Amino acid sequence: MKADELVALASAHGINLTHIGGTASDIHGIAAKRRLTHAERRQRLEQHVSLEVLPTAQGSGSRVHRRPAWSVAEVGQASCAIPRMPWLATLFSVGGDASGYPELHRGLMVVALKLATEQNWPMMVTKRSGHRGYYVAELAALVLDADRHRPLFTAAPALYALCIDVDEDIWDRSIRLWYTDLRMEYESWLGTARGIIRKWIMEESDEAPNRAA
Repeated sequence: MKADELVALASAHGINLTHIGGTASDIHGIAAKRRLTHAERRQRLEQHVSLEVLPTAQGSGSRVHRRPAWSVAEVGQASCAIPRMPWLATLFSVGGDASGYPELHRGLMVVALKLATEQNWPMMVTKRSGHRGYYVAELAALVLDADRHRPLFTAAPALYALCIDVDEDIWDRSIRLWYTDLRMEYESWLGTARGIIRKWIMEESDEAPNRAA
């Protein structure tokens, strides 16, 4: 689901998200100071150095660029060993590439049906209209949409229930748990990809001095 569709869905239920929907992807506004990484915070604390992040460029609209830990070439070389779904998840969540959305959605539906069988989820739930309806497809889409439009879901948690078309009490009582289980499976795909990339790059860096010698 696109950001404007989520904003419209929220607006139909009295939730105003236009101030977020219009700026969530703004790359031209005033940049905020970047946050220190965990390693940087620990290093500064050990050295008794201030945790304040000082600007490295002048101007109210300047953006600070920090070199990524891995280059595009390194990530591309490491990706050859990543399984299909973890790779598509990485492209979607990290790279912002939505071209794999349909395949990711189908993959999450397969996982959801497996979890439903193992945990005995009901086939249907009571929708906002009062009628019983299916929800697995919406649940799989919600994992991807909440990941892509995190600021909107953070500002309006009611969107979770609205995307499944159920009342919030039903969401809180049962569907939230099913969503969490499915989200954890998606996170495991991302973790698999990160682990393979990290292992490949670390092995390359360990071999570099030997090749130089």
